[in-house]
Amino acid sequence: MSYRAYGVIGILAFFAAAAVGVFGLARPHVVAMAGVRPGLLPAVLYGLIVLAATWTILYAYCAKCACRRKHCSHVFVGSLTVLVPRRAPAPYHRGDHAALLAALGVVALAPQPWLLAAPRLLALFWGLFALAAGLIVVRVCPACRNSRCPMWRWRRPGGARV
Repeated sequence: MSYRAYGVIGILAFFAAAAVGVFGLARPHVVAMAGVRPGLLPAVLYGLIVLAATWTILYAYCAKCACRRKHCSHVFVGSLTVLVPRRAPAPYHRGDHAALLAALGVVALAPQPWLLAAPRLLALFWGLFALAAGLIVVRVCPACRNSRCPMWRWRRPGGARV
């Protein structure tokens, strides 16, 4: 299977994990067990957090990627960079890394109090999140063409410099 197919599957797994988080927050008995008043408000807020985190990742990483237009490893994600302010392809800095880690951390940690009350949802959430991270790091990064990415040093033969 192509590394780009793994890229798409990884992105879909990330959003599936986020959907599990939204579902976990929307379930009234789970929300009540977590000590929060039942309703859709926590789920809607988490959905907005996921959208903000996605925008942050697009801005911090994807917008600086030299491959975003024609060679995006995640296929459709590169075209989404038109939604964020334009950035020239360049090496990533500490601020870019911090933004990426903060965005992923918020998406991963925000639903945990609710998901802890539903162990199956918690396991599904972390399984999907780990699948996304694993596919990206193990299958996508080694074949990626972005020589400015910090994961470049771990790439395996098969990727080409852009």
